[in-house]
Amino acid sequence: MKKIDITNIVLNENAYFFTAKSKITKKFILKIFQEARDDKDARRSYDSLIRQSLFEGGQEVAKYSLDIFDFDQKPSFLKQPQDLWETKTALFLILEYKEYVVIFRKNISGIKSLKSMLEPIDYSILANFYIDDKSKFEKIVSNTLNTADNAIQTKTAEAIDLKGVMTRFGASKQVISAMRLDNEGDKATISLNTSRVNALKLGQDLEHVLFWSIKICNLITAAIINSKMHRFLACFAVPIDFEKEIQILNPKFLLFRFNSIIDQIDNGLIQSLYKEDEEGKQLEIKITDIIQSLGGLITLSRDRKDLYTGNGINVRVNQKSLTVNGDFFKNLFVKIQDDSINLAKYLNYQSHYLITFEEPEYAYTHHKIFKDHRLLNDLEIFLDTFIPEPLLRNVTSEKGNGYTENSSEFESNSLFGILDKMLMTKQNVICDDLGVEWGDFITINHSEISFYHCKHNENSLSASNLQEVFGQAQKNLGYLELSDEDVEYRESRWSDTYTFNKVTTKIKRIRRCEKPKTPIPSIKESIRKASESGNLKRSVNVVISFLSKSELSQSLYRLKNGEKFENKGVTLQILWFVNAVLSSANEIGVEFRVICRP
Repeated sequence: MKKIDITNIVLNENAYFFTAKSKITKKFILKIFQEARDDKDARRSYDSLIRQSLFEGGQEVAKYSLDIFDFDQKPSFLKQPQDLWETKTALFLILEYKEYVVIFRKNISGIKSLKSMLEPIDYSILANFYIDDKSKFEKIVSNTLNTADNAIQTKTAEAIDLKGVMTRFGASKQVISAMRLDNEGDKATISLNTSRVNALKLGQDLEHVLFWSIKICNLITAAIINSKMHRFLACFAVPIDFEKEIQILNPKFLLFRFNSIIDQIDNGLIQSLYKEDEEGKQLEIKITDIIQSLGGLITLSRDRKDLYTGNGINVRVNQKSLTVNGDFFKNLFVKIQDDSINLAKYLNYQSHYLITFEEPEYAYTHHKIFKDHRLLNDLEIFLDTFIPEPLLRNVTSEKGNGYTENSSEFESNSLFGILDKMLMTKQNVICDDLGVEWGDFITINHSEISFYHCKHNENSLSASNLQEVFGQAQKNLGYLELSDEDVEYRESRWSDTYTFNKVTTKIKRIRRCEKPKTPIPSIKESIRKASESGNLKRSVNVVISFLSKSELSQSLYRLKNGEKFENKGVTLQILWFVNAVLSSANEIGVEFRVICRP
């Protein structure tokens, strides 16, 4: 057996940091080294170094253990080995320093025993430990708390220093998953959901890397003592105490995030996804098949105290975490570095999902519960989204009743009739209602393109009706980029008159345009001018007759004050629906408004 020459080892300052749940022993180190070799069917190539002392100034400051071994594996470009194998070398380095355990690994997997002994560094500590007054935020990767289908789920922002250029609007709805910092040339990337720190320095001697690890551990300890969140990071969603808050929270929705898995497949980090049949045969499956089954928002219902279910998926409430499982995952596996892991376990470890609660300001991701701390603090800004319109007091129906073949206008007391009157000053107005609509009404006015979605109901503060109309607005945000092809697709409908309850009326769908004699060419020209304008403004408007801004305002402030009242649940849902659309609209530079009764 060969001896390891530690002076010949070169490593990057790139490691995973944990705290130990219990004392690490020599016996345990030998066990996990054996586990790692067994997982690769590896031959032992070198004598392992077990709990060797690391000295500084003649004093032992830490212990480290090191194992290096060779193993054979099938080339990734072959389905079957066919007597072709490639030999790889694995490195497994463990540093024990005070209560910390630091892991360096290359081509290592199958270390479940070690993971069961370790606790990742808390999100709030990892987010702050490397930051000082001179730190520059070069890059931030974040995930949204918004579960809407068309919301941007992952954002990456880069600059010399994001503190000065990144908008803070909507930041309270974003959870940071990774960031790159620059401390006067000393750079590091920190992955908050995997407890990994990469100092971006290549090719350092073993001893240098071990002392770098100790430095990081000491910085983490200092951050624990002084746990104040940096003022820039305080704008983002705030992690809160899981064990305390989960007692009063009820999981309501589950959204899987597959973009990261797709990226890992594209980058070759994930070799394959497969299903294992009853005979143990592996049948490769496509990620698109899984997305088709699990894509979209899954509504959860309570099965028992610690279990919620939806669409065949279970969400279990554990002491310190939420985890997903279910029969769907039973025989599904993901293969990484020739190591197979159940898909549910992989999703739980990587936290590739978002769980939201009945309480709209809370969400679970990155193994933590986060709170949108601005949701109830920015009520004045939130209420600015609502535009009071006195004419809506007179609405008695949504589209009108009793139209005949000779009807040429929408009924004056219908929501359509009142909105048509409200839009009288717009250059171009189109009624796009019925079928696959972009909006009940569309306007092009100088350099502004606007969609209007309408809903009437006699009940005030009706969440079910709001969900329908806001869902429509959310879904159609992407259609605001109008083009000639879009108009041509709509030409037949827009050139016709309005049909209601199988009655073809004389109500023109193109209500107004700049050149009435040639309406379709005129609409195309107006869209072209607006789209090419340097001052292009796009907006989506929800017009509802069953909501009063003053009533909503009173309910929201009662909610903020912690009062109990009859419409509390509905008010929370309205807060959630509107914020979801508002956040999605802001991401793509669209103004969102709700036009309602005063």
